[in-house]
Amino acid sequence: MSRLTLSVFLISLLCGCSGSPEQEPAHSEEEMAATDAATEDTTLEDEMSEEMAPTDPVTESIEPTHIRVQHILIGFKDAAGFRGTPPAGAVERSESEARELAQDLLERARAGEDFDALVEEFTDDQAPGIYAMTNTGAADREGHYPRSGMVPAFGNVGFALEVGEIGMSEYDLRTSPYGWHIIKRVE
Repeated sequence: MSRLTLSVFLISLLCGCSGSPEQEPAHSEEEMAATDAATEDTTLEDEMSEEMAPTDPVTESIEPTHIRVQHILIGFKDAAGFRGTPPAGAVERSESEARELAQDLLERARAGEDFDALVEEFTDDQAPGIYAMTNTGAADREGHYPRSGMVPAFGNVGFALEVGEIGMSEYDLRTSPYGWHIIKRVE
């Protein structure tokens, strides 16, 4: 029996009609069409979920429990996270200038330029800008910050990177209120 036929049968049972053509249906044609469409959508979603499910759990992408990252913070004078008191390097920088500088630094870092030197010269945080983080639900480690204690984008990018990979979190009032973070996973 198809899922559609089964759905119609179950609806017939619930509404108290036998499903025979002689009886007046308990639902309008529009209602039945909507129910059929919803059933078909659910069936398609179920089939897609089954098709997309990994067959080998070992190859599933799982975030690490502990990481160490180094970052360059590029802020700007009106970044919400600074609450009106931006660091010296960001005092004269506009949001568009910060975005442009961050993009330039990301490209330079990915091209192999010395990340430590870029941090030293450009960060609006303290050099060397290295933080160890513990992922949500993992056992704490001494010297690690809990992921929930950092701005969300910092952890979202950091935990998604492979060791040696460099990424960037964009300025966002909710997830990265200090500006742009160019992040390199070091461990």
